Amino acid sequence: MSITLELDSTLQVQIEQLAQTAGLSLSEWIRNLLYNQIPQDLPRDLTTIYDPLLEGLFDGSSDLAETSEDILQCEITPYSGWTWKTDKL
Repeated sequence: MSITLELDSTLQVQIEQLAQTAGLSLSEWIRNLLYNQIPQDLPRDLTTIYDPLLEGLFDGSSDLAETSEDILQCEITPYSGWTWKTDKL
């Protein structure tokens, strides 16, 4: 990923000097600075964060589309308001 920052010239010179003193390129120095700002209790690889909404998205059976009516019918109670429509010829 590439990010563009607009800096005033004084700040840019200061950052370039700090990076040079550390023996790093400007990109490496800024990347290290940002990386070190991530709280230590947060995973460094943010793709591993557990999201229960996404996890539940794929938990169902793979044939849900084929069995959805059967599943719903099993949940029917006399007070569900479920009715079957019949074709009138």
